[in-house]
Amino acid sequence: MRLEPPLIWEHAIAEKILAKHQVEPGEVEEIFFDDLPHFKGFQNVYHAYGQTVTGRYLFVVFRHLDGGKARPITAYEMTDKQQHYYRRVKGGS
Repeated sequence: MRLEPPLIWEHAIAEKILAKHQVEPGEVEEIFFDDLPHFKGFQNVYHAYGQTVTGRYLFVVFRHLDGGKARPITAYEMTDKQQHYYRRVKGGS
């Protein structure tokens, strides 16, 4: 899947992700466009697994839109189980 920057943010969603999960919108953008994340999805709702430049492992749920755009729904730090899955899929330990 190819996504075109920037992500399409709803202000209320960005505020909720920051307040509830302490994840900045810029960190979410990083996993989409700085290092190719691992995507999994169904019917235009996808999960992205990725790592920020500061080393945070993030799990993002987003809607895939026309034109290669994406709208985040939520984002949070991966659980241990999600990190294990991400590392395995990416070929790490």
